[in-house]
Order: sequence, then structure tokens, then C-alpha cells
Amino acid sequence: MSIVLVWKGLGTGGFHASWKGSLGEAVAARFGVQMAKWLGYLRVELECDALNVMKAIRTKTTGRSPWDMVIEDVVHMS
Repeated sequence: MSIVLVWKGLGTGGFHASWKGSLGEAVAARFGVQMAKWLGYLRVELECDALNVMKAIRTKTTGRSPWDMVIEDVVHMS
């Protein structure tokens, strides 16, 4: 499985990126939380079908891999 994200921002030119597997699920979770914060939501409930992503967020996984950094972003934003 892979996740492709295409976004056209106002005046920013947007971006296009893709990730495979669990990293894609984690990036999608981060994007969802970022958008909710940007829209002004004070409380966000994250639902994800990737158990490893939810476990990593709950246990506040840390490290230096791209996976760990994305999980840390989600934890710090929530």
C-alpha cells in the first residue's frame, strides 16, 4: 500500500509526495492533525486502521528514523 498526497495551497504552489506502508499511514495521521489544528479545532479524535501507528502514538515512540519523527510530530501536536 502507498499513500499519495497532492495539495495545492493558496499562493504556495502546493506539493506532491508519496510514502509506502506504515510511514504513509503515519504521515496521513500527521496531516490530519495538522489540518485540524490549522482549522482551529481544540480537540481532535484520531482514528486509524494501522494498529502500529496508533500504538506508537499512544506510547510516544521516539527515535531518529523518519517513522519516529513523524510519530513525534503527531504526539507533540496533540
